[in-house]
Amino acid sequence: MGFGIVASSLIGLAGGIVLGGLVSLFARFLHRQQSSSSIGTSQMVGRTAQVIVAISPGGVGQVSCRIGEERIEKLARARDNSEIKAGTMVRVDEVAGDSLIVSLHTEA
Repeated sequence: MGFGIVASSLIGLAGGIVLGGLVSLFARFLHRQQSSSSIGTSQMVGRTAQVIVAISPGGVGQVSCRIGEERIEKLARARDNSEIKAGTMVRVDEVAGDSLIVSLHTEA
């Protein structure tokens, strides 16, 4: 186009900044559109779960809980350190580190 080296460089720099800004705005728009469907462990408190691996006295087992369409399996301990057999329905009382504290589910 007949521009000198300095003018051509400045035009190229300005064009790069404009296009980079547009790409950045589009990336931010896409990032804001993301959503998460993951369930937090704290959302299990108060829910009913089923023991799938027996909880030994003073030990751990595993429970399964369905929240919406998602099934979550977590390590669990009995609140009173008793044995809870597989297949038993329990209530999730609290979260303790990487495991849940559960108690026998009683119908209200």
